[in-house]
Amino acid sequence: QSLVRKNKAAISAGSFPDEQEHPGLFFIYGIGLPTQSIDKMRQLLLGEMARLAREPIDAADLAKAKNQLSTAYLMELRSLYGIAVQIGASAYIAGDPRAFIEEVARLDAVTAKDIQRVAATYLREGNLSVMSLPAGSKRPPNAAPPGQKALDSTPRSGGNR
Repeated sequence: QSLVRKNKAAISAGSFPDEQEHPGLFFIYGIGLPTQSIDKMRQLLLGEMARLAREPIDAADLAKAKNQLSTAYLMELRSLYGIAVQIGASAYIAGDPRAFIEEVARLDAVTAKDIQRVAATYLREGNLSVMSLPAGSKRPPNAAPPGQKALDSTPRSGGNR
């Protein structure tokens, strides 16, 4: 909200995990407006990460995030394919194919203090790898042409949670 609504510096901003058996990656991104510099976007994102470590998240924002994540997760379980993916991911990541059954309860148990603790531990500038793509950048040489999928288009578990 800060980057998009308050600072009017980005079209979109967000984050998502790449869950693995061992510690994976956590992506934080901002899609800036053409009028904003990459340096300003970087500083705003770093500022938001520092704020999460310093200040507890607002209770209403936490409840909204939990509702959105739980709803998206439950929507994934509407099909046999979605259930099969979760069984496989649970077996691979947690070592228990039934672990996915408790996912909503685990999400609901997250507190503002948990988020603050995790942000202070992991969302530090020294832990970051930063990639910037200025407006008008050319596509990397091995990237798929526009409108075509990249060669590695296999779905990753938990990608939309």
